Amino acid sequence: MIQDLKNLASMIIKKHGLDPITIKFKEVQRGHAYMHTRKITIPIWIFSGIKEYQIYYMVHELTHFICIDKFGMGGHGNLFKKIESQILNDYNIIPIYSKAYAKKLQNPQGKVLCGRFGEV
Repeated sequence: MIQDLKNLASMIIKKHGLDPITIKFKEVQRGHAYMHTRKITIPIWIFSGIKEYQIYYMVHELTHFICIDKFGMGGHGNLFKKIESQILNDYNIIPIYSKAYAKKLQNPQGKVLCGRFGEV
């Protein structure tokens, strides 16, 4: 599972021409993208959820780097959501947003895959 997410991250980093990013999986409550050190932390608890949520989580953190590196913009604004949604679309995941984060994920047919924290 961890290796699958690392492989996903490598593909996205390469596709978007990003400088290297270190990814750590830790016992933390929330993940975080650390721009100044080019590190991402991903909480271990995401592995208790479905695969699509794990993909969403990794894509979400990587999208921060895409927005900063390519557009000089941080946060969770419209550009962030557009880029995140485009990447997730490649994995048949559609985020339904509530402010900064997806409140649920669904597939292209409209079936809800999970809620905000990966719960089914």
